[in-house]
Amino acid sequence: MISNILKFSIARERPPFIENTDLQQHLSFPSGHAFAGFTIWAAMAIIAWHQLRPPWANVVTILLLVIGLLQAPSRLIVGKHWVTDVLGSWLVGAGWLLLVWAAFLWWLALRPVEERV
Repeated sequence: MISNILKFSIARERPPFIENTDLQQHLSFPSGHAFAGFTIWAAMAIIAWHQLRPPWANVVTILLLVIGLLQAPSRLIVGKHWVTDVLGSWLVGAGWLLLVWAAFLWWLALRPVEERV
């Protein structure tokens, strides 16, 4: 939803490498794939990092982050986005992820200690 609101508000054209007629396919900034890939895979990495024990926590976290971050270059390779579309998606996604994580930590702090376990 955040990505689409920004996409229709900014209405930036896609690179001229491809032909698109659909309005959703015609708009470029931010990259929805890069946004979703970063936020979903990074959220899973954060959960894995907190729930698994070392050394598996480190391995799984790095693997999940790499998978999430590799979606962005794929959008550049196929010519559907500009570099700034991907960078903007990462920044907006990181901001959204930080807000959700802060809300979760706030919610967790409000719970009694007995319920946290």
